[in-house]
Amino acid sequence: MKPFYEPFVPGQLYSVAEFLALEQQAEDRHEFYDGQVWPFPADTLRHNLLVQNCSLPLFARRKQVGLDVFSNGMLLEVIPGGYYTYPDVVIRDFVPCSGLEYVVQCPKVIVEVLDPLWAERDRTWKCVHYRRLESLQQYVLVSQTQQFVESYWRTAAGEWRYEAFMKPDDVLDIADTGLQLMLREIYDEVAVPLLQLQFPDIRETIK
Repeated sequence: MKPFYEPFVPGQLYSVAEFLALEQQAEDRHEFYDGQVWPFPADTLRHNLLVQNCSLPLFARRKQVGLDVFSNGMLLEVIPGGYYTYPDVVIRDFVPCSGLEYVVQCPKVIVEVLDPLWAERDRTWKCVHYRRLESLQQYVLVSQTQQFVESYWRTAAGEWRYEAFMKPDDVLDIADTGLQLMLREIYDEVAVPLLQLQFPDIRETIK
């Protein structure tokens, strides 16, 4: 199973060390998968605002609950030596910073703001890989086109459950951290319409 787009240099293979060296010098971000380097889609203004709305409230409260909160620019190790990518928000248990670190490991929560062009990839391809991470407790998807948030969360028995949020007062619990986000907080001052559920008009059928 591969990403949905073409590699940076088709046919050329890199080691993880070569990829990390490339990223430190590159102007644009890239993913690493199975030895190939893949261009990473650029952010929109709306995307960036939604990422901030998700990450900043959690970042402000991180010390109270012993967490690290990273957004946008941190590379995540999904498969050691095999898959590295840039989630929009990563939450993990607090780990003291020991120096110049470029890669985050052992995420507890991952948040992706869905780009309309890549939404299917985040729902399927990334979802499969993320949920294989033993440390991951929750995977959150935030829509840019309507106020709609989806959460996949792991039970104590190791089973995955799904929950959707579509009302402004809906509250998203962030794994077992004690932190929460309201839907209205996520979409605050971002021009995204409320979800409009379309139901069939049955009046004609009951005349």
